[in-house]
Amino acid sequence: NADGLLVFIHKMNDEFWFLKTYDPKSQTVETLVQTFTKNEDFEVLRDGSIIMGDKSFLYRYNAKNNKAWVEIGNFKKQGITSIKRLTSRGNKLVIVNE
Repeated sequence: NADGLLVFIHKMNDEFWFLKTYDPKSQTVETLVQTFTKNEDFEVLRDGSIIMGDKSFLYRYNAKNNKAWVEIGNFKKQGITSIKRLTSRGNKLVIVNE
């Protein structure tokens, strides 16, 4: 991310997966938030917030403003029912549906 931290998913077991950061300077790991079940694709945006899809929903996590995922979109009407991949370029977002 912009702070030089590595953001990754730690799979504790089949049910509990967490987004974490690793700081290479201090060699410390911090837990941010639990991910959605068996969901491993996320995107770190320029402002440091993280987006992740679950089914037809798109969620945003911003550690500065809240400690939980916030729903920011539902794409069911557009035929998107299983968001599998995300990427952003500038102000554009690409969503891959299974």
